[in-house]
Amino acid sequence: METSSYAAKLEKKLVTEFKDMFYEKMGYYPIVLVKNRTQGDGGIPVMSLDALKSVFEPFLPFINERPISLDSKLRNREIVELRCIFCYLARTMKYNLNDIGRFLGNRDHTTIIYNVNTFNNLVETNEVFRAKYFTILNYIREQHESSVMDNINQVQHQPQSDILS
Repeated sequence: METSSYAAKLEKKLVTEFKDMFYEKMGYYPIVLVKNRTQGDGGIPVMSLDALKSVFEPFLPFINERPISLDSKLRNREIVELRCIFCYLARTMKYNLNDIGRFLGNRDHTTIIYNVNTFNNLVETNEVFRAKYFTILNYIREQHESSVMDNINQVQHQPQSDILS
């Protein structure tokens, strides 16, 4: 067996075991980013950042009857949370930090890292944020049924309320 194919199979096995153990403890499957993307790793297919941004339009807050854009400099809680979810989803779709930062108004890559870390903290501790995240995931599933989000159903599920209570 070739070394790269063995490494890919081993990586897939370890990630699957980790996801299953995480689900048993937390009640939902995490999205796992691996350092080296292997052929056929079953990751979420990439959609463009513009397409991903358009998914967030129905969820954007309004000021003076105009929606606040994800790339705005405002720091309202609603837009910050949406920006964190956007950054996290873009990272799971294998976009690099600099591309996401440039797309969101020339932000630095460290800002994107901070947003992803904030997402991870909020999804674990804040039930309202977690509900917002799952609402956006369900909306993406509805809008892009089989074309883009086929694999996300295998990766992310609704949490069981009795586990998280």
